[in-house]
Amino acid sequence: MAVDPNIIPAGAFEIQFSEGKQIEGSNMYTGYIGSIQSNIKVVYHLESQSKDLQWWYEFAMSHCSPYLLRVIGKCQSSSVGKELLFTELVEGTLHDWVKKNPLIDSEYPERLSKPFIGILGDILNGIIYFRCTLRQPHGEICANNVYLVNGNAKLGKALNPKWYEKTFGDDINKFCGMVRSLFKSKGSKLPFGLDHLCRYLQKYIKFEKHLMNAINHPIMLTPDARCEYRLVAYSLVKHHQNCQLEIMVNKRLGQELSPKKNSRWSWMERIHGKEFETILHYQHNQTLPPSPPSQLPPLQFGSLPPPQPQQQMYVQPQQQPPQTQLPQTQPQLPSPSVDYSNTPVSFLKYNRNAVTHVKDYDRCITNDTIDRTLSSFVPEFMPLLHEVLTSLGVFVRPLPVTI
Repeated sequence: MAVDPNIIPAGAFEIQFSEGKQIEGSNMYTGYIGSIQSNIKVVYHLESQSKDLQWWYEFAMSHCSPYLLRVIGKCQSSSVGKELLFTELVEGTLHDWVKKNPLIDSEYPERLSKPFIGILGDILNGIIYFRCTLRQPHGEICANNVYLVNGNAKLGKALNPKWYEKTFGDDINKFCGMVRSLFKSKGSKLPFGLDHLCRYLQKYIKFEKHLMNAINHPIMLTPDARCEYRLVAYSLVKHHQNCQLEIMVNKRLGQELSPKKNSRWSWMERIHGKEFETILHYQHNQTLPPSPPSQLPPLQFGSLPPPQPQQQMYVQPQQQPPQTQLPQTQPQLPSPSVDYSNTPVSFLKYNRNAVTHVKDYDRCITNDTIDRTLSSFVPEFMPLLHEVLTSLGVFVRPLPVTI
């Protein structure tokens, strides 16, 4: 009966393997598919005997993490001066994966592909594990030392910090250099959000909270999560116990968004004539503005009519003047008293209202479309908002748990 390799303690059995074949497409490392006792599929790496290999073997056997490649054992090779290092079955390295898979969304080039988001998240979690839990740098973050296991990324061989002068900053710099190299190898332009993530990590290279919150950077989120981010961020800023937070966010984010010093940032002009403009102008009208006879309503994104809330039963007193009418039923739009200004927090409020109320007009509209439309107005807004909020100690999404 075959034994599940996920429940076998590493090194708890005698290794007996049969020769396998080299992993297809893997020419950056010597990896072969073989089998050990009970026909458990593994990968064995032909490595030179060295103190580095022995240290890594002992380190990997004594540490367990979903972001660290699982080492099962090692034995002497028939080749002189060589050893076979056995690890869990891998699909290849990140270097191999990039050759066959897209890095960006085929329909929206400013967004990463979902598999690549997951891979980057795993690598960042691995760096966080080394820094915040093990309190030592990994030392060897590169595409040839990141392995794919069932679609998840795991860090490979680490370096002994006592033998090599590696720092936590080296891991960040190597991660950012690796990301840029991957896009260069594909001939693709680095999306603004990912470029900001790399600059953000290097700018705050000494601060753990920025590293830990990097997994919540907007470029690392799905459209659904980005829409939720807008809702939660606005609520945190407006209702924070620090009444000065909104002022600080407006000041710092305004400085980041202004193209020139001492210039005032403006966002309303970018909304004019675009989708979702009705959300902006509704403050001036009790009802929706009338549409020209030959045109669609300003906020009609599909064929479905606006949903009507349930009407309540009213008993009209006999003495009531005849001109009094029942309340008009309108979609639940922001209150007409809502006012906007050309400040970052006001733009965040507009984002919040759009996410909340656009679906009142088109129940078929998706968060993907909402996120894409809002991002097109000010592409740099969400990444810079994330940076400013993190600097102020405001975390929109939970940070990873470290032990």
